[in-house]
Amino acid sequence: MDISTFWDIIETARARSGPGEPFDQALAGYLATRSRQDILEYQERFDDVHAALYRRDVWAAAYLIGGGCSDDGFTDFRAGLIAQGHAWYQQVAASPDSLAGHPAVTASAPDPSQDEPLFDEAVSYAAAEAFERLTGGDDDFYDALDHHQDARQHSDHDPAGKDFDFNDDNQMRRHLPQLAALYLPSSSACSGPVTPSPPSDPDRLLTATRDRRSAANRDASGETSLAPVTHKLRGRRRISAPASKRTWDLPGGWRR
Repeated sequence: MDISTFWDIIETARARSGPGEPFDQALAGYLATRSRQDILEYQERFDDVHAALYRRDVWAAAYLIGGGCSDDGFTDFRAGLIAQGHAWYQQVAASPDSLAGHPAVTASAPDPSQDEPLFDEAVSYAAAEAFERLTGGDDDFYDALDHHQDARQHSDHDPAGKDFDFNDDNQMRRHLPQLAALYLPSSSACSGPVTPSPPSDPDRLLTATRDRRSAANRDASGETSLAPVTHKLRGRRRISAPASKRTWDLPGGWRR
């Protein structure tokens, strides 16, 4: 399946979705009208576009919008971005800070009690549901996908792009000024000019992560503290795992 056909499927499902049928169900229903091979090829393209957003700057955007973002949460966020259609996907790939203009983001930012916009776990499983509907459950989707796919694999070991601290408001303002203006308390204490960061290296060069807080989380006895690291957003509380639970400092902590 070429990429144009993939996006045609997404746009068709978007047109069919509505208050009575969420996008993931519309997508599964439409995929179920196509062939078994089409469903497998759709999932292969989905994995491609999903992996292309595995970048630190996109993760930082998810961290602001979600009031924190775990690795699982970032998987859901990228699925939700795909569900927004080709135009929004391209816009976010070029500049994650452009999400400050997304209607769901602007609607939810003033009211932290609303559900987190754009996080959509169910989208990742639409092809599996469609496959089950088509085959009657006789064939296992993931076994079939393993046989269909070639030897290449997407590595999600470490996100692409320059590392920066999601809990540092000044750094977040420099990289994502428009989103930071929506979600972070106003401050004039930014260091350096506030400009959006360029899109990440398309070759997805990896950078080593660092644990910046290991020393800060040790008590007088030298043992690692179990107290969680917290960070305040406007009306929200970011939560990351206790320092003793981290093997390295993943961007955004472990909890949405």
